Amino acid sequence: MYRKGRLAGLLGALLLILVLGTEGFIQTEDLGRDEAFYLTITTISTVGYGDVHPKTREGRALAMVLIMGGIAVFLWTVNEVTSAVADGHFQELLRRTRMERTINRLHGHHIVCGYGRMGTRVTKELLAKRSKVVVIDMDEESLDSLEAEGIPFIHGDATADATLLQAGIKSASGIVACLGTDAENVFVTLAARSHSPGDLAIVARAFSADSLDKLHHAGANRVISPFEVAGPWLARAVLNPEEHDFLEVLMGSGSENPSPLTQFRVGTDPPAGKALRESGIRKEKGGIVLAIRRDGKTHFNPEPDFVLAPNDLVFLLAQGA
Repeated sequence: MYRKGRLAGLLGALLLILVLGTEGFIQTEDLGRDEAFYLTITTISTVGYGDVHPKTREGRALAMVLIMGGIAVFLWTVNEVTSAVADGHFQELLRRTRMERTINRLHGHHIVCGYGRMGTRVTKELLAKRSKVVVIDMDEESLDSLEAEGIPFIHGDATADATLLQAGIKSASGIVACLGTDAENVFVTLAARSHSPGDLAIVARAFSADSLDKLHHAGANRVISPFEVAGPWLARAVLNPEEHDFLEVLMGSGSENPSPLTQFRVGTDPPAGKALRESGIRKEKGGIVLAIRRDGKTHFNPEPDFVLAPNDLVFLLAQGA
């Protein structure tokens, strides 16, 4: 950041010198703008061809000022530009520009705040489901890993409004807050909900039970406590290993073992108002209907006469799973 600011300042100073030198030679030497600019360039770059040179006392005074001040700024700027190219700063700027363009074109993507162990896992699961993902993180090593994998990312503070806007929060369909503390996840949730009060799905991780209500009040649709979730799974694994293994298959374990469980909304295909037996879901979707969720209530193993309604969420188990 320091070098970028210094280089910008030097380029600004050099531009100012060029403008003042050009305008000065126009006034003192009665030159055209092209000739005045040419004289300014040859003066501060120490080339001095002599084909155009100041003839008046004022013009020579201006040339001396440019020689004493302009040459130093010019050479310093050239040195900074050369160092920036050698150190890869321009390549970094081009890379960030391409990344920003990629993110700006995204719509309906998911934002993952934090790329620690949990954020890494969430990102992999989302990508396995062919979701578009943008990651926000502060750790340079994590960003190097994301860049190597071609995953769009933002280097910044996920609790800051500017960072969320840069990640495309207004066009995102969901955000996962899995930063290192409950306080940070509350701030992310508040900021995200303030920018998208409507359909944005916000899922937050909670470390303590006290934070569950805070995150819900902040605007999270779902709050997940890894410890609360892991406890029953560990108990089930030791008490009933077969049941545990079946649920593992049902839920899937990443891109290597995708879940056979799929879902879709009832709309025009299949049409609402038809019974399951008439809908052709099993033949057309290639699965077994496990449950149908309607108005917050889940109907498990629905009967063939169960009539579908608009926006019913149908859960299918893929055949052959």
